[in-house]
Amino acid sequence: MRTYRLVDVDESGPLAAVQGVLSSLWERNGLIAMLAPMESEGGREVSPQVADDPRAVAAVNPFTPVMPANAAALLVDFAREHQPGPLAAVLRPCEGRAVVELRKRRRTTPEADRVIIIAVDCLGCHSAGVWSERIRAASPSEIWRESLAYADQGGFTPQSLRRGCQMCTSPAVREADLTIGLFGLDTSRAVLASCPDEATDARLHMAEIAPPAAPEDVVVRREVALGELAERRGRLREMHFQEAQRHGGSLSGVLSLFANCSLCGDCLDACPLYNGELAGMLGVRSARTGSRSLLAELVDLGRWLASCSGCGMCEEVCSCGVPLLDLVSPLSQRVRDEIVYRPSDRAPATP
Repeated sequence: MRTYRLVDVDESGPLAAVQGVLSSLWERNGLIAMLAPMESEGGREVSPQVADDPRAVAAVNPFTPVMPANAAALLVDFAREHQPGPLAAVLRPCEGRAVVELRKRRRTTPEADRVIIIAVDCLGCHSAGVWSERIRAASPSEIWRESLAYADQGGFTPQSLRRGCQMCTSPAVREADLTIGLFGLDTSRAVLASCPDEATDARLHMAEIAPPAAPEDVVVRREVALGELAERRGRLREMHFQEAQRHGGSLSGVLSLFANCSLCGDCLDACPLYNGELAGMLGVRSARTGSRSLLAELVDLGRWLASCSGCGMCEEVCSCGVPLLDLVSPLSQRVRDEIVYRPSDRAPATP
C-alpha cells in the first residue's frame, strides 16, 4: 500500500523543508553522492550536478522553473563513477519517466538500477529565453516562490511555460522511490513525502525522516488537483495537436516544419531515450545499426516514439527554431494509443 507522510514547513520555507528531507535521507541511508538540480550564480543558473558532500544539499533546488537538460541521460555515468553507492537522484517527473523507460529497455546498469529515485512534483519550466527575461526583472527566488504559492492551482499560467510543459498531463510520477508532492497543498505549511509501498518507506527510513502520516484530506486534495490539471492540459494539448494537423497534415506540411533544420543533431543528443533509431535515415551507420532494413528501422522508430517521456528537450535545444513537438508529440500519442501503452507504467516495454 502506498504511504503518505506530511513534511511540515516552518518559517524557513518549503525549499528548506525539502532540503531537510534530502539531508535526512542522505544521513539515514548512508549516501555517498546525489545527482540533483543545483543552483549557481545566485540561483540564476540551475543544472543537474553531483553532490558528494551532504552539505551541498543546501544548493539543491528542484523548484526553479528551468531545465537545461534531461538528467536521466546522466544516471548511468553517475552510478558508474560513484560505485558502490548508495546513491540518490532528484528528478522531475519527465526525467523519472525516462529513467523507467531506459530500465525497461535494458539500457541502464545494475548500479544505476539501485539509485534511489526522488521525484518532485513539477509546476512547469520556462524556456531559456523566457527565464533570462524573467530574472532580469525579478530575483530567481521570487520567481519560484511565486510558482509554489499557486501550487494548489497548478503553478504558472500555461502561456508562460515552454510548450512541452504546457502539454504535460503527468506533472507527477508514482513510480519513484520517493515522491515529493506539491499540487493541491498550501506549500507554506506542508508538502507530501510519498513512497510506492510500505517496504520502500521502511527501506528509506521515512518514519524517522517524516514521522506523521498525511491526513486523508490532504492526499485527496493533491489527487484532485492533479486530475484537474491533467484535464486542462489535455485540452490544451489537443488544441496543439489539431493546429499541428492543420499545418503538418500533408507531406508538404511536414517538410515545411523542417525547412529550417540544419541536421545538426542537437535534438537527438538532448533526448535521453534516443539510441540511433534515425541513424539509417540520416545516413549514419554504426556497429549497432549495421545495414538494417527500412522496416526494422521503422519498428525501432515506433518504439522510441512510444517511450517518449514528454520532456520537450528536443525542441528546447533547437537553435533553428524547428517546432519539433508539432511532429513528435502527435506521433508519440498516436503510437501509444494504437498499442495501449503509457510511458513509465509497470507494463513491459513494447516488444
